[in-house]
Amino acid sequence: STKKYESNNKYLFSTLNNNNNNLGSYLAGLIEGDGTIVVQDSSSISKTKYRPMIIVVFKLEDYELANYLCNLTKCGKVYKKKDRNYVLWTIHDLKGVYTLLNIINGYMRTPKYDAFNKCVDYINNYINSSTSSSHTTDRDGTIKKYTNNKLKDYNNIIIKPLDMSDINSNAWLAGMTDADGNFSINLMNMKNRSNRVMPYYRLELRQNYHKKDLTNNMSYSYFNIMSSIASYFNVNLYSRERKLNLTTSNNNDNNTYKVYSSYTVMVANLYKNQKVMDYFNKYPLLSYKYLDFKDWSKLINYMNKESSNKSWELGVSLRKDYNKTRTTFTWNHLKNSYLEH
Repeated sequence: STKKYESNNKYLFSTLNNNNNNLGSYLAGLIEGDGTIVVQDSSSISKTKYRPMIIVVFKLEDYELANYLCNLTKCGKVYKKKDRNYVLWTIHDLKGVYTLLNIINGYMRTPKYDAFNKCVDYINNYINSSTSSSHTTDRDGTIKKYTNNKLKDYNNIIIKPLDMSDINSNAWLAGMTDADGNFSINLMNMKNRSNRVMPYYRLELRQNYHKKDLTNNMSYSYFNIMSSIASYFNVNLYSRERKLNLTTSNNNDNNTYKVYSSYTVMVANLYKNQKVMDYFNKYPLLSYKYLDFKDWSKLINYMNKESSNKSWELGVSLRKDYNKTRTTFTWNHLKNSYLEH
Protein backbone atom coordinates (compact mmCIF):
# COMPACT_ATOMS: atom_id res chain seq x y z
CA SER A 1 0.00 0.00 0.00
CA THR A 2 0.97 3.64 -0.31
CA LYS A 3 1.18 4.10 3.47
CA LYS A 4 3.49 1.12 3.78
CA TYR A 5 5.66 2.43 0.93
CA GLU A 6 5.89 5.87 2.51
CA SER A 7 6.75 4.28 5.87
CA ASN A 8 9.54 2.25 4.29
CA ASN A 9 10.96 5.44 2.77
CA LYS A 10 10.59 7.66 5.86
CA TYR A 11 14.36 7.67 6.30
CA LEU A 12 14.84 8.39 2.62
CA PHE A 13 12.66 11.49 2.39
CA SER A 14 13.57 12.98 5.78
CA THR A 15 17.19 12.35 6.71
CA LEU A 16 18.56 12.08 3.16
CA ASN A 17 16.87 15.27 2.02
CA ASN A 18 18.66 17.17 4.79
CA ASN A 19 22.37 17.89 5.17
CA ASN A 20 22.66 19.15 1.56
CA ASN A 21 21.49 15.73 0.38
CA ASN A 22 24.83 14.20 -0.55
CA LEU A 23 22.98 11.17 -1.87
CA GLY A 24 20.95 13.29 -4.29
CA SER A 25 23.94 15.18 -5.67
CA TYR A 26 26.11 12.05 -5.88
CA LEU A 27 23.43 10.07 -7.72
CA ALA A 28 22.72 12.98 -10.07
CA GLY A 29 26.41 13.03 -11.07
CA LEU A 30 26.52 9.25 -11.43
CA ILE A 31 23.39 9.15 -13.60
CA GLU A 32 24.51 12.09 -15.73
CA GLY A 33 27.77 10.23 -16.29
CA ASP A 34 26.93 6.55 -16.79
CA GLY A 35 23.16 6.54 -16.48
CA THR A 36 20.20 6.77 -18.82
CA ILE A 37 16.72 8.10 -18.17
CA VAL A 38 14.45 6.35 -20.65
CA VAL A 39 10.96 7.76 -21.17
CA GLN A 40 8.29 7.63 -23.84
CA ASP A 41 6.09 10.52 -24.83
CA SER A 42 3.56 11.27 -22.08
CA SER A 43 0.70 10.28 -24.40
CA SER A 44 1.82 6.66 -23.99
CA ILE A 45 1.08 6.43 -20.26
CA SER A 46 -1.57 3.78 -20.84
CA LYS A 47 0.95 1.47 -22.45
CA THR A 48 2.62 -0.11 -19.44
CA LYS A 49 5.38 -1.70 -21.48
CA TYR A 50 6.63 1.81 -22.25
CA ARG A 51 6.92 2.91 -18.66
CA PRO A 52 9.98 5.05 -17.86
CA MET A 53 13.20 3.49 -16.63
CA ILE A 54 16.41 4.69 -15.06
CA ILE A 55 19.45 2.54 -15.85
CA VAL A 56 22.96 2.99 -14.45
CA VAL A 57 25.89 1.04 -15.88
CA PHE A 58 28.77 -0.02 -13.62
CA LYS A 59 31.99 -1.78 -14.39
CA LEU A 60 32.06 -5.37 -13.20
CA GLU A 61 34.44 -4.41 -10.39
CA ASP A 62 31.73 -2.13 -8.94
CA TYR A 63 29.13 -4.83 -8.37
CA GLU A 64 29.29 -4.12 -4.62
CA LEU A 65 28.64 -0.41 -5.19
CA ALA A 66 25.63 -1.12 -7.40
CA ASN A 67 24.14 -3.34 -4.68
CA TYR A 68 24.92 -0.76 -2.02
CA LEU A 69 23.08 2.05 -3.85
CA CYS A 70 20.19 -0.25 -4.71
CA ASN A 71 19.76 -1.24 -1.04
CA LEU A 72 20.27 2.30 0.24
CA THR A 73 17.59 3.83 -1.99
CA LYS A 74 15.34 0.74 -2.00
CA CYS A 75 14.96 1.24 -5.74
CA GLY A 76 15.23 -1.25 -8.61
CA LYS A 77 17.34 -4.35 -9.04
CA VAL A 78 20.96 -5.10 -9.90
CA TYR A 79 21.74 -7.42 -12.80
CA LYS A 80 25.13 -9.02 -13.26
CA LYS A 81 25.41 -10.08 -16.88
CA LYS A 82 27.19 -13.34 -17.58
CA ASP A 83 30.29 -13.06 -19.73
CA ARG A 84 30.00 -9.25 -19.72
CA ASN A 85 32.27 -6.71 -18.07
CA TYR A 86 29.47 -4.55 -16.72
CA VAL A 87 26.65 -4.52 -14.16
CA LEU A 88 23.26 -2.85 -14.55
CA TRP A 89 21.25 -1.13 -11.86
CA THR A 90 17.78 -0.92 -13.38
CA ILE A 91 14.82 0.96 -11.90
CA HIS A 92 11.70 0.28 -13.96
CA ASP A 93 8.87 0.11 -11.42
CA LEU A 94 6.95 3.39 -11.13
CA LYS A 95 7.45 3.77 -7.38
CA GLY A 96 11.20 3.27 -7.75
CA VAL A 97 11.43 5.78 -10.60
CA TYR A 98 9.30 8.25 -8.60
CA THR A 99 11.62 7.87 -5.59
CA LEU A 100 14.86 8.28 -7.54
CA LEU A 101 13.55 11.32 -9.45
CA ASN A 102 12.75 12.95 -6.11
CA ILE A 103 16.21 12.16 -4.75
CA ILE A 104 18.11 13.76 -7.67
CA ASN A 105 15.67 16.64 -8.19
CA GLY A 106 17.58 19.92 -7.92
CA TYR A 107 21.04 18.42 -8.40
CA MET A 108 21.23 17.90 -12.18
CA ARG A 109 23.93 19.97 -13.92
CA THR A 110 24.10 18.74 -17.54
CA PRO A 111 21.80 18.67 -20.60
CA LYS A 112 20.55 15.27 -19.42
CA TYR A 113 18.26 17.47 -17.33
CA ASP A 114 15.98 17.40 -20.39
CA ALA A 115 15.38 13.66 -20.03
CA PHE A 116 14.79 14.19 -16.30
CA ASN A 117 12.10 16.78 -17.09
CA LYS A 118 10.35 14.48 -19.54
CA CYS A 119 10.40 11.61 -17.08
CA VAL A 120 8.90 13.82 -14.36
CA ASP A 121 6.21 14.98 -16.81
CA TYR A 122 5.36 11.35 -17.52
CA ILE A 123 5.14 10.50 -13.82
CA ASN A 124 3.02 13.58 -13.05
CA ASN A 125 0.65 12.78 -15.91
CA TYR A 126 0.38 9.22 -14.63
CA ILE A 127 -0.41 10.42 -11.11
CA ASN A 128 -3.05 12.82 -12.40
CA SER A 129 -4.67 10.08 -14.49
CA SER A 130 -5.86 8.45 -11.25
CA THR A 131 -8.65 11.06 -11.06
CA SER A 132 -10.54 9.15 -13.74
CA SER A 133 -11.19 5.91 -11.84
CA SER A 134 -13.40 3.01 -12.89
CA HIS A 135 -16.14 1.34 -10.87
CA THR A 136 -17.80 -2.01 -10.22
CA THR A 137 -21.26 -2.88 -8.92
CA ASP A 138 -21.77 -5.52 -6.21
CA ARG A 139 -24.73 -7.92 -6.20
CA ASP A 140 -26.51 -5.70 -3.70
CA GLY A 141 -26.21 -2.75 -6.05
CA THR A 142 -23.35 -1.03 -4.19
CA ILE A 143 -21.05 0.90 -6.52
CA LYS A 144 -17.34 0.68 -5.69
CA LYS A 145 -14.75 2.88 -7.36
CA TYR A 146 -11.25 1.61 -7.98
CA THR A 147 -8.08 2.54 -9.83
CA ASN A 148 -5.06 0.55 -10.94
CA ASN A 149 -2.86 3.62 -10.57
CA LYS A 150 0.19 2.58 -8.56
CA LEU A 151 0.93 6.18 -7.55
CA LYS A 152 -2.53 7.24 -6.50
CA ASP A 153 -2.49 9.78 -3.66
CA TYR A 154 1.14 10.63 -4.44
CA ASN A 155 2.06 14.28 -4.90
CA ASN A 156 3.25 15.62 -8.23
CA ILE A 157 6.99 16.22 -8.49
CA ILE A 158 7.80 19.93 -8.70
CA ILE A 159 10.80 20.25 -11.01
CA LYS A 160 13.69 22.22 -9.54
CA PRO A 161 16.08 24.17 -11.79
CA LEU A 162 19.56 23.12 -12.82
CA ASP A 163 22.08 23.17 -9.99
CA MET A 164 24.26 26.22 -10.59
CA SER A 165 25.98 26.11 -7.20
CA ASP A 166 29.74 25.92 -6.77
CA ILE A 167 31.28 22.56 -7.67
CA ASN A 168 32.56 22.27 -4.10
CA SER A 169 29.06 22.63 -2.61
CA ASN A 170 28.03 18.97 -2.91
CA ALA A 171 28.99 15.45 -4.03
CA TRP A 172 27.94 15.80 -7.69
CA LEU A 173 31.52 15.69 -9.02
CA ALA A 174 32.20 12.57 -6.96
CA GLY A 175 29.35 10.78 -8.73
CA MET A 176 30.45 12.07 -12.12
CA THR A 177 34.05 11.01 -11.47
CA ASP A 178 32.99 7.53 -10.36
CA ALA A 179 31.31 7.35 -13.77
CA ASP A 180 33.77 9.03 -16.14
CA GLY A 181 36.88 10.17 -14.27
CA ASN A 182 40.19 8.54 -13.44
CA PHE A 183 43.36 9.02 -11.42
CA SER A 184 46.52 8.13 -13.30
CA ILE A 185 50.19 7.68 -12.47
CA ASN A 186 52.30 8.32 -15.55
CA LEU A 187 55.87 7.02 -15.54
CA MET A 188 58.16 8.71 -18.05
CA ASN A 189 61.63 7.46 -18.90
CA MET A 190 63.56 10.63 -19.77
CA LYS A 191 66.65 10.41 -21.97
CA ASN A 192 69.71 12.07 -20.48
CA ARG A 193 67.59 13.22 -17.53
CA SER A 194 66.13 11.77 -14.37
CA ASN A 195 63.03 9.65 -14.74
CA ARG A 196 59.82 11.50 -14.04
CA VAL A 197 56.56 10.43 -12.38
CA MET A 198 53.41 12.44 -13.01
CA PRO A 199 50.12 11.84 -11.17
CA TYR A 200 47.08 13.49 -12.73
CA TYR A 201 43.29 13.63 -12.46
CA ARG A 202 41.23 13.44 -15.65
CA LEU A 203 37.54 13.79 -16.52
CA GLU A 204 36.26 13.43 -20.08
CA LEU A 205 32.71 13.97 -21.35
CA ARG A 206 31.25 14.07 -24.84
CA GLN A 207 30.73 17.55 -26.24
CA ASN A 208 27.03 17.41 -27.06
CA TYR A 209 23.91 15.76 -25.71
CA HIS A 210 22.60 13.21 -28.20
CA LYS A 211 18.96 14.29 -27.97
CA LYS A 212 17.78 16.94 -30.42
CA ASP A 213 14.57 18.18 -28.81
CA LEU A 214 15.81 19.90 -25.68
CA THR A 215 13.40 22.26 -23.98
CA ASN A 216 13.72 24.96 -21.34
CA ASN A 217 16.09 26.94 -23.57
CA MET A 218 18.95 24.61 -22.70
CA SER A 219 22.14 24.20 -24.66
CA TYR A 220 22.98 20.86 -26.27
CA SER A 221 26.59 21.28 -25.21
CA TYR A 222 28.46 20.07 -22.14
CA PHE A 223 30.76 23.07 -22.49
CA ASN A 224 29.28 25.05 -19.59
CA ILE A 225 29.55 22.34 -16.95
CA MET A 226 33.01 21.24 -18.08
CA SER A 227 34.14 24.88 -18.07
CA SER A 228 32.89 25.20 -14.50
CA ILE A 229 34.91 22.14 -13.43
CA ALA A 230 38.03 23.40 -15.22
CA SER A 231 37.60 26.81 -13.60
CA TYR A 232 37.20 25.24 -10.17
CA PHE A 233 40.56 23.46 -10.51
CA ASN A 234 42.10 26.47 -12.29
CA VAL A 235 43.11 24.51 -15.41
CA ASN A 236 42.37 24.77 -19.12
CA LEU A 237 39.49 22.95 -20.79
CA TYR A 238 40.58 20.81 -23.73
CA SER A 239 38.57 19.51 -26.66
CA ARG A 240 39.44 16.73 -29.07
CA GLU A 241 37.98 14.51 -31.76
CA ARG A 242 38.53 10.79 -32.18
CA LYS A 243 37.59 8.76 -35.24
CA LEU A 244 36.05 5.45 -34.16
CA ASN A 245 36.03 2.57 -36.61
CA LEU A 246 32.56 0.98 -36.59
CA THR A 247 33.42 -1.91 -38.93
CA THR A 248 35.95 -4.72 -38.94
CA SER A 249 36.76 -4.57 -42.64
CA ASN A 250 40.43 -4.63 -43.62
CA ASN A 251 39.58 -2.42 -46.56
CA ASN A 252 39.91 1.13 -45.28
CA ASP A 253 37.89 2.48 -48.22
CA ASN A 254 34.77 0.60 -47.08
CA ASN A 255 35.07 1.20 -43.34
CA THR A 256 32.46 3.22 -41.50
CA TYR A 257 33.65 5.77 -38.96
CA LYS A 258 32.06 7.80 -36.22
CA VAL A 259 33.66 10.96 -34.92
CA TYR A 260 33.58 11.23 -31.12
CA SER A 261 34.06 14.78 -29.85
CA SER A 262 34.80 15.35 -26.19
CA TYR A 263 35.79 17.90 -23.57
CA THR A 264 38.53 17.02 -21.13
CA VAL A 265 39.57 18.44 -17.77
CA MET A 266 43.06 17.32 -16.74
CA VAL A 267 44.89 18.38 -13.59
CA ALA A 268 48.59 17.49 -13.70
CA ASN A 269 50.18 20.29 -11.68
CA LEU A 270 51.26 19.05 -8.25
CA TYR A 271 49.98 22.17 -6.47
CA LYS A 272 46.62 22.15 -8.27
CA ASN A 273 46.16 18.45 -7.57
CA GLN A 274 46.06 19.41 -3.90
CA LYS A 275 42.66 20.97 -4.60
CA VAL A 276 41.57 17.71 -6.25
CA MET A 277 42.60 15.87 -3.11
CA ASP A 278 40.73 18.35 -0.92
CA TYR A 279 37.50 17.86 -2.87
CA PHE A 280 37.57 14.04 -2.88
CA ASN A 281 38.54 13.91 0.77
CA LYS A 282 35.45 15.99 1.48
CA TYR A 283 33.23 13.98 -0.89
CA PRO A 284 34.85 10.53 -1.17
CA LEU A 285 34.49 8.33 -4.21
CA LEU A 286 32.51 5.13 -3.74
CA SER A 287 33.59 3.02 -6.70
CA TYR A 288 36.77 0.97 -6.97
CA LYS A 289 38.39 4.26 -8.08
CA TYR A 290 38.47 5.18 -4.40
CA LEU A 291 41.40 2.77 -4.02
CA ASP A 292 43.20 4.41 -6.95
CA PHE A 293 42.59 7.83 -5.42
CA LYS A 294 44.12 6.76 -2.09
CA ASP A 295 47.29 5.49 -3.80
CA TRP A 296 47.35 8.56 -6.06
CA SER A 297 47.09 10.83 -2.99
CA LYS A 298 49.85 8.90 -1.25
CA LEU A 299 52.17 9.59 -4.19
CA ILE A 300 51.35 13.32 -4.29
CA ASN A 301 51.96 13.72 -0.55
CA TYR A 302 55.23 11.83 -0.93
CA MET A 303 56.34 14.01 -3.88
CA ASN A 304 55.84 17.13 -1.78
CA LYS A 305 58.40 15.85 0.73
CA GLU A 306 60.88 13.56 -1.02
CA SER A 307 63.28 13.66 -3.95
CA SER A 308 62.27 12.81 -7.49
CA ASN A 309 64.22 9.52 -7.36
CA LYS A 310 62.32 8.29 -4.30
CA SER A 311 59.04 9.46 -5.82
CA TRP A 312 59.82 7.46 -8.95
CA GLU A 313 60.40 4.33 -6.88
CA LEU A 314 57.06 4.78 -5.10
CA GLY A 315 55.29 5.42 -8.41
CA VAL A 316 56.70 2.19 -9.88
CA SER A 317 55.64 0.27 -6.77
CA LEU A 318 52.09 1.67 -6.77
CA ARG A 319 51.61 0.94 -10.46
CA LYS A 320 52.02 -2.79 -9.85
CA ASP A 321 48.51 -2.97 -8.37
CA TYR A 322 46.73 0.07 -9.70
CA ASN A 323 43.82 1.00 -11.92
CA LYS A 324 43.15 -1.75 -14.49
CA THR A 325 45.90 -3.95 -13.06
CA ARG A 326 44.41 -3.90 -9.54
CA THR A 327 43.80 -7.39 -8.25
CA THR A 328 42.76 -6.68 -4.65
CA PHE A 329 39.49 -4.93 -3.78
CA THR A 330 38.19 -3.93 -0.38
CA TRP A 331 34.88 -2.20 0.21
CA ASN A 332 35.34 -0.93 3.75
CA HIS A 333 34.79 2.63 2.50
CA LEU A 334 31.13 1.80 1.82
CA LYS A 335 30.46 1.05 5.47
CA ASN A 336 28.61 4.00 7.00
CA SER A 337 29.46 6.18 4.02
CA TYR A 338 28.78 9.92 4.02
CA LEU A 339 25.70 9.31 1.85
CA GLU A 340 23.90 7.92 4.88
CA HIS A 341 24.41 10.93 7.14
